[in-house]
Parts: sequence; structure tokens; C-alpha cells
Amino acid sequence: AFRASELSVGAGDGDARFLSLDIPPASILLVDAVETLDRAIDALKDDVVIGLDTEWKPDPPSAPRFRRRAKWQPRNAGKKTERPPPRNPTALVQLAGERGVVLVDMLALRSSSVEVAAALRAILTAPRIRTAAGASERELERPLLIKTPPTVVGWGLRDDLSRLAASYPGPIADAVRDVASALCLQELSGPRGHRPGLSAACEAWLGRGLDKSQTTSDWSRRPLTAAQLAYAAQDARVCVRLLREAHGGSSAGAVPAAAFLGVYDQSGSTAAEKREPQDATRENEDEENEDEEEEDDARASTPLPPSVVAAALRDRLPSAGGDPTIIELPRDTGPSASDVARALGDGVAAAAVLKTVALVIRGGGGSAASAPDKMKSAETPDALSPCVLLLRGVDKVDLHLTAAHFNVARRRVRLATAKECVEMFGYPPGSVPPLGHRRATPTVMDARARGFRGGAMYPGAGAANLVFKALPAVIERVAAAVVAPVAVGSRAEDAGATPASAGDGAVGRRHKFVADGALGRLARWLRCLGVDAEHVPSGVANEHGALLALARVDDRVILTRDRRLAARRDASASFLVDADDPRRQLAIVSDHFGLTFERSRLLSRCAKCNGEVSRRCTEEEVDAAVASGEVPRGVREATEDYWRCGRCEKIYWVGPKSHLAMRFIRGTVAPLVKNGGDAGLEGEDAEEEEEEEEE
Repeated sequence: AFRASELSVGAGDGDARFLSLDIPPASILLVDAVETLDRAIDALKDDVVIGLDTEWKPDPPSAPRFRRRAKWQPRNAGKKTERPPPRNPTALVQLAGERGVVLVDMLALRSSSVEVAAALRAILTAPRIRTAAGASERELERPLLIKTPPTVVGWGLRDDLSRLAASYPGPIADAVRDVASALCLQELSGPRGHRPGLSAACEAWLGRGLDKSQTTSDWSRRPLTAAQLAYAAQDARVCVRLLREAHGGSSAGAVPAAAFLGVYDQSGSTAAEKREPQDATRENEDEENEDEEEEDDARASTPLPPSVVAAALRDRLPSAGGDPTIIELPRDTGPSASDVARALGDGVAAAAVLKTVALVIRGGGGSAASAPDKMKSAETPDALSPCVLLLRGVDKVDLHLTAAHFNVARRRVRLATAKECVEMFGYPPGSVPPLGHRRATPTVMDARARGFRGGAMYPGAGAANLVFKALPAVIERVAAAVVAPVAVGSRAEDAGATPASAGDGAVGRRHKFVADGALGRLARWLRCLGVDAEHVPSGVANEHGALLALARVDDRVILTRDRRLAARRDASASFLVDADDPRRQLAIVSDHFGLTFERSRLLSRCAKCNGEVSRRCTEEEVDAAVASGEVPRGVREATEDYWRCGRCEKIYWVGPKSHLAMRFIRGTVAPLVKNGGDAGLEGEDAEEEEEEEEE
């Protein structure tokens, strides 16, 4: 089904930036028929360490999030307690040893669960002969051999095993639950909330990161592409390599898979639940909730290490054209921008030091507040929302301008306290970086900082003596910042970009977007306002790869409903649109990016393809369009002016029904952008709006 050369390129050999697969492509076995299960067992039966990874089609944003732990309920006493299957089941299981990788096509073998379960037991639980640990040098001359099950290692292994068991209840779930030694490398990498991704771990320990372009591809479509197979093999194989390089091959910390999944007896309940079902359940739930709350509180009060910023820089800066190298200054460097500039030397001016100001806004915000924070603020007026401002080292924040930008009263905006800096942003005052925060934080870059003409700037990197170097445009991209005047004496024109009145409604610069398949109507509405908004429809081949490519090549911000895509760091900038209603979506996007209603830009882009509609058609072109039927003869007789899309060549004109489109824009679309809120959400007939939009 694939060629070795294709697998070799797909595994990273074709791009020096990424880690290459360290085994020959001929050692990769695709198991999509029962007859090949024996070959899979033979390929891995002697390995004492098995790398495991799984792939599945990404769940749609509207689907309920799969929970790896299902709470026991009293009504289930005496019944088999199984998790409900996830929306999209595990499609591929990757198993890697020292000399080969086996890819088990779970969808192709769905009807052969007994045979697949037997093969999984043989690979994951059957004892192997290995040398006893702790043998002395004399004993190694005639080593003591023992039989123990293999160690199954993975990155995010808890989630992989839980979804696999929930996807295929019965023999396969039992085989997974019987794995005797499971080790999640991600959980060993640090406390929860501070753990790097697999690519960052590979870069730290193996020298290069991974090509993650296939992460969100459609794993349910058959046949799988060579790029998908190579990607899948690499993810499992690097787990074996990381155990050796990062942990010296030690399996310390391994636990039975039942610790991840829960052990159930014949009646379907645990021993404690069986003795006192209701009391045990309440006790376990209370203890679990208390433990999670204590852990969350402890985590929130502990500053994040600078390695979090370093990982974020490695993930984001290269694709944006920056260098992720962190510059370490002397530990006695003072806190002011002048102190940092002197420590950098080489004539670096204080204005080149980019300082990060941490603010809190009581009652939410407007222009740059995230959707979840704003909705929460609407319910709780006293809730605090975090915000980060990026200013030149010589400038001071203007809280009046900042409040105006967020559409709130001045008294609602203030500097974050030391405790709030750690709890909300993850870093003590004076060391807050422009990215790598504890949670998603709206970021505003002052117009003067964005328009800095002195070359590179030096933002902080998570500690008082750590900085990195990047151009202002690169910093804006990687921090997904909105450009606006927020410093004393700053103006929008200081950004050095086209003024908003001559642009497409974006404050300080011309924003360009690319929307995913779930945001088609939002993309069309943005085009109506003259905003450059591409759209990648759902169902196209490699949808997320196309989104990332457009964002990277055209310097676009990705608008998505997919949390998994928004969390990826191989895109330089992405924005999660956390709403289902397209009107609410437009309000959120216009708030965050500061879009304004500009009458001169209305209908200046093709609603079909996003091309610019600026060229007036000649008489000959109009006559040809009439002859071909593209323009009705009645329209030709009543209308004189015609325009053609520069991309798809669709012809537009002002006709008898044009007032419907303008009424729709004025009544529904424009108020959302102009007012930055929910104006226009009520009082409109939904069916009439649909008809007007189509017109």
C-alpha cells in the first residue's frame, strides 16, 4: 500500500528541521488483515520495551469531550461498568520495538476483536527473558535471567490506553487492562500543567523536534497515506528512544495499566464499591475532588519555570522567522529596561527592551478579552480577567487608553498584584514573558513597540535575567497580539501600518485570517466587511494541513472551533472562536482583533472565493457574460456598472435585490463589529436573515 521511499520522506528525512526515523522503512509493518497478526507478534516478541501510541480522527468541536475516567454510579451496581465509547474510536495503534514498528489498523480489524486481543496480549503482556537488574560484575559473566512482562512506554499513555479500551469494549479492552507494566513518559517530565509536548521533548533529548503536520489529519479515511504511516511509526518509535536517552532505559515508575483505567470484577464494580457502593462512591469522589482542588491551588501558587517559555519559543519562533535562543544575563542585572540594555551591551537602547505589563480587568473586557472570560464576566461582574501589554522599555502604560481599548471604565483596570501575577500568568512581577503563560491571555502590543525601527527587540523569557531577541513583527505573530495605542502619548499611526480608515477594519494593521471548516459563515460575513478571510471547507483532504500552510505562507491568523488545533504550536498564530452562533463568533473576532465598520470596504471581496472585487468590467466583457448566461439580459438592460472578482472572475453588479444584502449587513453584521458586542442579536427574523444572506 506504500513505497519505502515515501515512508522515508514522510518520517522526516526530507526536512532537516525534523527528527528522522531511525529504522529502515522496510521494518514498518502495517497490519490490516488477520493473517498478518502473527507477523506482528514475531516482530516484537523479544522486545523488553514496547513504545505505544494511538491515532484517531479528531473529535468535532461540538462533540462532548471524551473523559478517560467514568465515575461509578449507584444505579450501575451489579452491572458491567463501561465507559461510553468516544465519538471517534481509536483508528490506529502503533507498537515499536528496537528493530521494528507494527501499525495495527483497528478500523480494518474491527470485526476480529478476539484475534486482535490475543495479539495485543502476546506483544504487551507475554513475559520476556531479560537480565536481572542489579547484578554484580561477577554475576554478569553468567547473568541471572528472569522472565518479566515488557514495559509499555508512551507519551500521554494514560489517554491512549483509556480511549483504546473505551473504543473497543470486550476482549480488546480486557487485553489493554491486563498490561502489567505501563510507563507514561509525559507524566515523568514534570508536574501537571508544566509538561512539554512530545516534539519539544525530542528536541531536548534527541536533538530535533517532530514533524506534527499529520496530527489532526483524518485517521479514519482509508487507505492511510504514506505520510500518515511514517508519522505514526515515528511517534511510537521515539518513545523507546526517549526512555533510553532521557531515563537511562529505567522503567522505574511503571504501573499496571489498571491504574490508568480502573479494575473491575465480574459484577462491574471495584472492591470498595462492592462493599459499600454509595458510601464508597461519595468518599472516593470527595477525596478525588479535594485532591484535585489542593493540587490546582498548589500549582497556581507555584511560578512556572523558564523552561515553559523556552519550549513555547522553540515551538513558535522558527515558523515565524525568529531565533528561539534564550540570552542569559548576569544574575545581578537590575529590573529596569536601562539595566537590561546595559547588560546586553553592543549599544542596545532601553527602547529596544520590550517590557511586559500584567494587568487585570474587573468585570471582563472588550476588544481583546477572550470569549470564555467575557461570558464569565457577564455572569459575575466582579470576576477578574488577565491581560498582557507589550511596551517599549522607555514607555509607560496609559490605563485610560487601555480601558478605552477594552471598552470598560478606567476604574476597572489595574496592575496585577504579585500573587495575581503568579496565579494568572505563571510568573513573578518583573519576569512575565509575552507568551508561555499559565492560561490563554489576551495580549496587546503598543503601537510604538510594533512600529519600533531600531531592529530587533528583547522581551523577557520567564526570569529577570533571561531575554530573547526577535523583530517586533515576529513578536506580534507568536504572541497573537492585537496592536493598539496603550502607552502614554501613543497613537495608532505609530505602528507604521496602514491606518484603519484605509484598511480592512483592523486596528493598527491589516489582519488576514483563514477559517476552518466550522466557520464558513463567519468567513463569508468577514468578506462582506472587506476583511481578507480565506476558508478551508470541512472534508477536504488534510484540512488542518491546508490551514497551517495558508497561515504560514500568507501570514494569516487561524480562526478555529477546534481546541486541539488551537493548541498546536506549529502555527504561528491561532485564535479559538468559542461560540456556536455565527453572530456571536463575529462579535468575538471583531472584539479581539479590533475590527471596525468601514463603509468604503463593504462588499469589496468576493463572498465565494475571497478574491478582491475592484476591477470594473468593460462593455465587451459584460456582453460576453450576457451571451454566456452569466448575466441575465434583464439585468443588463437595467444596470450599467459591473465588477469582476480578480480570482474566480465572478461578476457582481448593483441590482434590484442589492438592498437586501445591504440591509442584512447594516442590521446584523455591522452592529456586531462597530459596537464590539451583541447588538443586533435580537429583533431579527432568523428566516429573513438566511434569505438576505443568500442574496
